[in-house]
Amino acid sequence: MKRTLLIALSALTLSIGMPQMVKATTVQGTVMPGKNNRFTKKDKKAIKLIEKFYKKYYTQWTTTAEAPADLDKILTGKCIIKLRSNYDYDGEGLAMWLFWMMNTDAGEDAGHFVSRTIVPTGNGWYRVTNKHESRSEVLRIRVIDTPDGLKIDDVVNN
Repeated sequence: MKRTLLIALSALTLSIGMPQMVKATTVQGTVMPGKNNRFTKKDKKAIKLIEKFYKKYYTQWTTTAEAPADLDKILTGKCIIKLRSNYDYDGEGLAMWLFWMMNTDAGEDAGHFVSRTIVPTGNGWYRVTNKHESRSEVLRIRVIDTPDGLKIDDVVNN
């Protein structure tokens, strides 16, 4: 009986086709392929880097209104040049607001910060969702390998 059941089950599997073994992680509507619903080691390191940027560097900028002196430890030269070129005021400032709400006045209406979600989207890009009480903002951050380790290379916020 067991042997007949095993043969029937095998025949059914062959006639239907092999079941998909690829698992996926779903985060806010984005499906990311991955083994056992986990991100790669590089993705995990990049996500930690982005979180470190927001916790250490971005927080320092928002409290002192000045970019941290050691920003080149976490941002590439290309990214720093982009932030300088997007700075709207006189002086050598950096447009650090590109890592938050593009329209800083609208940011005041968003309410308190609630949470942040970082999801890999491929080719070193990560979708960052900053959720507030009354609205959310989505931007993209690119992380690349450098001789000094992972660094943030670009930010797209529009």
